[in-house]
Amino acid sequence: VAGRGRSDGHFARTNAEEQFPVVGIDYGYLKAKPSNEKDVLDEPDTQLAGGQPKPNPILCGRNSEDRWIFGYTLQAKGVTQHGVQMLEEEIRRLGSGRIIIRSDQEPAILAHRDKACDSCIVAVPGLMILREVSSVGQSQANGLAEGAVREVKCKFRSMRFCTEEKLEAEIPSDHPILSWLVQFCCLCINVGRRYADGKTAFELRCGRSWKRDLCHSAERVMWLPSGRRDGTDAADFCMEGTFLAVLIGPKSTTDDFLIGTPTGVHTARAVRRYPECNQWRIADVLA
Repeated sequence: VAGRGRSDGHFARTNAEEQFPVVGIDYGYLKAKPSNEKDVLDEPDTQLAGGQPKPNPILCGRNSEDRWIFGYTLQAKGVTQHGVQMLEEEIRRLGSGRIIIRSDQEPAILAHRDKACDSCIVAVPGLMILREVSSVGQSQANGLAEGAVREVKCKFRSMRFCTEEKLEAEIPSDHPILSWLVQFCCLCINVGRRYADGKTAFELRCGRSWKRDLCHSAERVMWLPSGRRDGTDAADFCMEGTFLAVLIGPKSTTDDFLIGTPTGVHTARAVRRYPECNQWRIADVLA
């Protein structure tokens, strides 16, 4: 044993063995894109060489029951209003009953998890949340979260490179469109990836297939605002006031789209694409 002992292995569980849905959560990082064309990669430490926290943290998670992946950019790790609100929304979408939230033992994510869970228990009658933690230094024990972080970051890199190639320009690493791009990447995975059973995560969660076309994030579109409007829909589609609008992405909870304009983010009920030669303009993205 002294010379040949090995650590206990990690054994994968099937969905049939899990009596309750498990949601694994973990932090990841999106570093600034360096000049040598190598994009964001995770590092084992959480600080830069000068002792400052690493920029652009993201919270990622995955549900074992329907394979739903979510990811959000954060201002900082730990308890923040935006971070807690996003995790609360994901937990509430699971409904009432008993669920398991699994994370590592990092103090920041434990505080983040506890704050969101406590709020959900008060707001959702009948909800019971069991909180689990993986062993120190054993990231494989929280494979749901580790896999979610890896997939979101890989998709983000691909989508960012594709967007910059179409725009023929680089997007600044601190631009807000990249924060929205993380959520758009998660939606693309949930509605587009079919697993061995032939189902997507969206079909397993919502019980129906995704019917709407997915336009690319940061693409120029004409858009129709949500809500009641006077006149016909055809009359509301016009070039004036919409030529600076870029698509952020569809909302996963409704049939609306998120539109970015110089005045802020708006909700659109319908969008129309520009001709291919006019779909991409870096000036509209940076506006």
